[in-house]
Amino acid sequence: MLRSILLFILCSFTISTQAQNKDFCDAVNVILRDGKNQFRNVRNPVADKMQGNTMFKSQINVPGTIASRFIVSGSMFYEGALKQAKTPEELAEAYTNYRNILNDCLASKGYVMREVQNHNKGLEKYHKTLFMPDFKAGDNAPSGHVAMEMDYNKLSGMCTLTLYIYEH
Repeated sequence: MLRSILLFILCSFTISTQAQNKDFCDAVNVILRDGKNQFRNVRNPVADKMQGNTMFKSQINVPGTIASRFIVSGSMFYEGALKQAKTPEELAEAYTNYRNILNDCLASKGYVMREVQNHNKGLEKYHKTLFMPDFKAGDNAPSGHVAMEMDYNKLSGMCTLTLYIYEH
């Protein structure tokens, strides 16, 4: 009986995790597809100005994000904070999990994962992860690109794992 209960709990957890990953992936893909429209369908039409940038509230919830917005700074992009902690080690598991989820989600859509060195002291092993269109696909290459990176803010004393989705 106990074995059956444990099996049920494990199956329920696995199904729930898969559903959460699918919802996350679906939301990322909706934002990516709307990049060619400057995200007009997924952002608030009313802009706020802050520190020389134009920002829009997000009208789409990417599961797992703490806060999100669209920013115009040269070009427009989505920014969503996935997780925060005092140390990078506290974010290590989330970093790996989100990197794997994004790769599973985007590789089948024609994106290739690349990693770039993180030059922030203490964060070197947490590379900036990029998902770029596979240009070998020619005219069939998807548009936009996705990045995920870990950063440290001295003022708040917090490390943040952030998802970026760019229109180009």
